[in-house]
Amino acid sequence: MVRIRVTGTSAAETLVEVTGLLDVTGSGTLLAKLDRLIDEGRHHLVVDVSGVTFCDSSGLSALVRSRARAVQMTGSLRLASPSPQVRRVLSIAGLTRMFER
Repeated sequence: MVRIRVTGTSAAETLVEVTGLLDVTGSGTLLAKLDRLIDEGRHHLVVDVSGVTFCDSSGLSALVRSRARAVQMTGSLRLASPSPQVRRVLSIAGLTRMFER
């Protein structure tokens, strides 16, 4: 199970905290939430994934797709404090630098 909550919003960025499992189910939930935020005009997202305990390719796909959508809207999406599980998946996929500032 994944838990997603917006923990902070400023004029510059929206902070989104994600905890739990970024598997097939969790990644769909995350993608829907990030899409809603982008639709609301929050184009600069910081996603805190320090509490993610599992991340597979579907979780990675949700992050990549959300980042692409934010960038398309002249925004950004970066990851804050990636857990070891998220760092490992990013490293294997060669995408670590994509989510840095």
